[in-house]
Amino acid sequence: MKDIPDSQFGKLAKFLEVNNQPQMAFEMTPDVDHKFDLALQLNRVDDAFTIAEKSESNEKWRQVGDIALARGQFSMAEKCYEKSNDFNSMLLFYSAYGDQAGIEKVAAGAES
Repeated sequence: MKDIPDSQFGKLAKFLEVNNQPQMAFEMTPDVDHKFDLALQLNRVDDAFTIAEKSESNEKWRQVGDIALARGQFSMAEKCYEKSNDFNSMLLFYSAYGDQAGIEKVAAGAES
């Protein structure tokens, strides 16, 4: 790896992804958005969460929330939906679990 110039790591990571090596691509890519997409693809929810924290993108938070919910990581999903201000997902989340306090919190947040 020492022989590869830093400027080529992004291209190499995309090559690896296309050639069905997403794990290696994840480890190699310097591009944060590419790393985020690969983390989702690889179900690396904790890594995707960390990237979302740094980027503060509502869309990234929503995506991590959806993956966390699908994996049964409910507290992480709740955190993500709150950070994304995705009132629809929060309402659905709290309604599905019969969380009245959560529903009231969503209503209060939606009003402000």
